[in-house]
Amino acid sequence: MAIVLGIFFRFEHLDKKLIWHDEVGTRLFSAGLQVDNWSSVLYTGQVLDVDLVRSIHHTHQKDALAILKGLAQDDPHHPPLYYFLAGIWGRTFGDDISTLRLLSVLFSLLMFPAIFWFCRELFRSERIAWTATALIAVSPFFVLYAQEAREYTLWFVLILFSNAALLRAIRLTELVQGSVTSGRIFWAWTLCTFFTALALYTSLATATVILSQAVFILFREKFQINKITVMSAVALSLGVILFSPWAFALALRWEAFQISMAWSKMIIIPNSSLLSILALNVSRTILDFWPDYQGTTSFVAVGLASILVITAIVFLILRAPFKTGALVLFLIIAPISFVLLPDLLFGGIRSVSARYIAPSLIGVIITLSYLLGADFEGGKLRTQNAVFFILIGVGFASCFLNSKQNVVWTKGISFILPQVATIINESKSPLVVGNKERHHPGNLIALSYLLKEETKMQFLATEKDYELPRNFERVFLYSPTDQFRKALEKKEKVNTRLLIEDLHLQLWIVEPSIEHSE
Repeated sequence: MAIVLGIFFRFEHLDKKLIWHDEVGTRLFSAGLQVDNWSSVLYTGQVLDVDLVRSIHHTHQKDALAILKGLAQDDPHHPPLYYFLAGIWGRTFGDDISTLRLLSVLFSLLMFPAIFWFCRELFRSERIAWTATALIAVSPFFVLYAQEAREYTLWFVLILFSNAALLRAIRLTELVQGSVTSGRIFWAWTLCTFFTALALYTSLATATVILSQAVFILFREKFQINKITVMSAVALSLGVILFSPWAFALALRWEAFQISMAWSKMIIIPNSSLLSILALNVSRTILDFWPDYQGTTSFVAVGLASILVITAIVFLILRAPFKTGALVLFLIIAPISFVLLPDLLFGGIRSVSARYIAPSLIGVIITLSYLLGADFEGGKLRTQNAVFFILIGVGFASCFLNSKQNVVWTKGISFILPQVATIINESKSPLVVGNKERHHPGNLIALSYLLKEETKMQFLATEKDYELPRNFERVFLYSPTDQFRKALEKKEKVNTRLLIEDLHLQLWIVEPSIEHSE
């Protein structure tokens, strides 16, 4: 039943969720467009219809191979596998956002056999494997990301297959000599290499998964050089070597990569907030009723979920065979440490984005499955079953609540766009003026889908010498620079008033100056 519900929630209301900044990027890059292809059409300073903005992904559409060139030039920190597949999918079935999201949903369905295989290799228990499959089916975190037109669900699947293939290759290599042919062992390690390379070509964060696998092998084999360590090193290294062409492309554009990730270092929040956000993100694997902490109930719920996860990790350490269970432990530790420790030591918000710690959250699901699926008798078994059904119920309730929301916390920097659009749409003939700063292009295009047809938009390549149009009832400034806004007030004899803002965007309205009107 849990799997059926999980499938249902993945397909429900795909077309109702907010189209946001990152999904706009998917649409553009999967169309084979470079930034110059579409920005040269938008950023002319001319007043544009929203229909033109919405259809900008059709501008100079290229063939599928152009996707590689576009990403290598403009966005190399996003490897091309997902975008290449999305480009083929879009050309075959259509590239509207709901259709692109459907591709992610289909990828997410592969998580069920993938996690089942992984847990079978880990614990040799079908009960634990089915428990993990049920939990991940109704996990609100994995359901929400299954509905994103992004690479995440493909990455999750490849992480699971990569780890399962690694364990299978180790198991076959260790079988009594002669019972398994050398050819079978060779293909087992080849499969491990294959999934490692595919995962790297989906997300650079796969590096943390490879790190966890490498540390696991070293501890498992007690730092000895033997057949397992050598074969593992060869398989993982070949996976990295196969990725080297794209790594070279990234190195050539390293400065652009650093600029794109500057936000993760510039914003600094207290360490206590980092840890509380981490707890919130971990809890989203089993419950998700709030976009952020909201009152005592949310703190208590997140606290209880965190205690349950810690209990499951301790149980895994104490009870699971080290030769397999340690892989899950390192899969949890490595990705979180990679982003959390720099934040704690040097400042930043690398660890705030839940998607960056997704491998750890997969590990959390597996530890919970081991806690609830391990063989017990009598009262302990009844307790396991009770907790299992509670988690399934809480996951179902979370997925049901999220399915009714048009905007959810995964929308990140676009979260308040619906509120921005509501304000703009109250005007009879509004004009929205935007610029190229930060994430504005993607958010402005995403905003266009929410605006009424008569709205006009103006994209400024430069804010210098801007002249305010006179034939609009209301003019709105989308995240203007302070320099531009103050210069506009002085030059045009107007006032600007802030209407709404969050950490990522602002909306200002241009109003007649009282002094000038008098």
